[in-house]
Amino acid sequence: MPDEESTPSEPTELNGAEKAALFRKSATKLIWQGTAWFGASVIAFVIALASTSTTVFYYYGGFLFGAVLWYRSFKLNKEADKLGQPKASQQRIAFATAGILIVLFASLVLPESIRVGSPGVGTCWGEDSDKNAVPVACFAPTAEYKAVELAANPDNCPMASDNYLDPDKNQPKYTCLEALKK
Repeated sequence: MPDEESTPSEPTELNGAEKAALFRKSATKLIWQGTAWFGASVIAFVIALASTSTTVFYYYGGFLFGAVLWYRSFKLNKEADKLGQPKASQQRIAFATAGILIVLFASLVLPESIRVGSPGVGTCWGEDSDKNAVPVACFAPTAEYKAVELAANPDNCPMASDNYLDPDKNQPKYTCLEALKK
C-alpha cells in the first residue's frame, strides 16, 4: 500500500483570476518576442538599404513572425479581458515599445526602401565596387549624391547639380544629381 504522502496530487483547476493573470503574463511575453523579431528585421532592412551590393536581400520573415506573435498576444489579452483581469503596467510598456518601433519603421525605413526599390527624384546614390551608381538609403554612409530633378538633357539640370545619370531603359530622362554634404 503506497504511502499517502508520496502519491502525486491531482492537478487543480485554475480559478478565473489565476487564468487571466497567466494569460496576461503570456501575452506580455509574446509582445516582447514579437517586438524583438520585428526589431531584428528593421535592423536587417537598414543594413540592406545601406548596402551598395547589387544582390541585396530584404528580410521580411521577422516582420511576419512578429505580427503572428502580436496576434497571439491580442487573442490571449481578449481572453483575459473576458475574465476581468486589468492590464498590467508592464504590458502597457510592451505595447508602447511595439507601437513606437512600428511608427519609426513606417516613417523612416519604409520610405527609404521604396525610394531604393524604384529610384527617382529624392533617391540617394552611391558607388558599388565596380564604380557603378547604385541606389542606396540616404542615411547610408555610402550615399554620395541625391537625385534632385529629371531633365531632357544634362544642360537642363539645376546649377547646384554636380553630376547626372544617363537615361536607361527604366528612366528615359537624365537624372540630375546633387552632392550630399557630409
